[in-house]
Amino acid sequence: MFRKKTPYIKFRYRKDFEYLEKPKPSSKLLPDWYKKLARQSPGVHKNNTGTAKRCVPVFDACTNGYIIPAWVDFNIKVVINEEVGIEVNTPTDMGFESSTITNHSWAQVGDDCPAQKYPLGKALLKFTNPWVIETSPGWSCLIKSPPNHFSNIRLFEGVVDTDTYKPQIQLPFFWDGVEEGDFEIKVGDPLIHVVPFKRRDKLKIQYDEWDRNEMDKAQRKLESKFIDKYKTFFWHKRKQ
Repeated sequence: MFRKKTPYIKFRYRKDFEYLEKPKPSSKLLPDWYKKLARQSPGVHKNNTGTAKRCVPVFDACTNGYIIPAWVDFNIKVVINEEVGIEVNTPTDMGFESSTITNHSWAQVGDDCPAQKYPLGKALLKFTNPWVIETSPGWSCLIKSPPNHFSNIRLFEGVVDTDTYKPQIQLPFFWDGVEEGDFEIKVGDPLIHVVPFKRRDKLKIQYDEWDRNEMDKAQRKLESKFIDKYKTFFWHKRKQ
C-alpha cells in the first residue's frame, strides 16, 4: 500500500550563509500591533463586538503561508524634493549580491502604473532573495508583502511555479511612504510573504440569485452566540 506523500516547501540557502535568519510560518511573526491588541475594547462588555483580535479572517490572513524575514539590516534614507530619491545601505555586502538592493527599470511597469502616485513610486528597486524556494510537484507560490504589517516596502506581487523554477526569485518593490527621513528595517523583521498553493483546474464561474434560505439559516446560527460566531459555525482550522 502506497502512502500519500506530504506536500512540502523548502527554503534552500547558500552553504556558507546557513546562519541567515530563517523563513518561518507566518503565525510565528504576527504584526506587533495585532499581538498587543486586546480582544475587547476598553469599557465594552465582553459579549459586545470585539476588536480585530477576535476577527478570524484577519487572523487567517496573518497566519497564512510563510514569512521571509530581512536577512540584513537595511538603512533607508528617503528624500522627497525636486530630486526625489531613496538610498538604501546595508552593513556589508556579505560577499553575495543578496545583501544589496538594485534598481529596477520603470519602463517594465510603464507610465500607467498607479505606483507613480506615491512620492517615491518611480524609484523602483529590487531585492535579490537569498533563499531559493522549492515546493512539491504541482505547487506554486504567491509572493507578496506580509499581510497587515503595514511596512512601507510594497512588493509587486507575483506567482512563481516553485516546483520547476530553481533560481533565486527577484523581488521588485517600491517605497509607499510619504515622508522624508531615515528608516530602518532590522534583521528578522517580516519582509516577504510566501503563500504556497496547489495548482488546480480552472474554476467555472457562475452567477445566481441570493439563496435566501441559506443566508437566513446562517444568520440564525450567528445570532445564537455572543462571541466567536463565525469561528464556531463556519471556520475550518488551517494546518501549518
